[in-house]
Amino acid sequence: ESVKSLDFDSVHGAVCVNLSPVRNAAGRVVAVLECVQDATLVRDLADRLQVKQTRLAAETERFRTVVNSLADGIYTVDLAMRITGFSRSAEKITGYREAEVLGTPCREIFRTSVCETDCPLQWTLKHHQPVQNCTATLVAKEGRRIPAFLSSDLLRDGDGRVCGCIGIIRDRSEVEALKAK
Repeated sequence: ESVKSLDFDSVHGAVCVNLSPVRNAAGRVVAVLECVQDATLVRDLADRLQVKQTRLAAETERFRTVVNSLADGIYTVDLAMRITGFSRSAEKITGYREAEVLGTPCREIFRTSVCETDCPLQWTLKHHQPVQNCTATLVAKEGRRIPAFLSSDLLRDGDGRVCGCIGIIRDRSEVEALKAK
């Protein structure tokens, strides 16, 4: 039952204090053994980690702002084809909110004309090549059919391993309406 604490002191630097009870033969605590260690290195590492976390949070927010400012719908899936991210434009195009779709297989959300036969994301995962402007028809939440171009590319983790795919939806509804006129 030792107790550890990390104390930061602006005068003496950082110290780690470890308190351990010393018991007699009957099991009663008769003393406390105190071990004090210099923890300046730990403090420096903790400070650097905090700076990096702050920068990462700011960069993540910047990236999210960029993605959400695009007209094309952007979404990400893991290797099991479950949705892991969903932009505001993807919400607008499909009628689904991000919270509704996270963790759901993408084919259940998009219900495209190519989901079961020529899914661009599955092709990208299999061949490790991007797909550009695959023609498809999505079915929005309320049942409306949406002509679209679908594009895809691989997502990799920090070690370069494939961890999923990014999908891009370009709504062609206006173009198709103009063509019809």
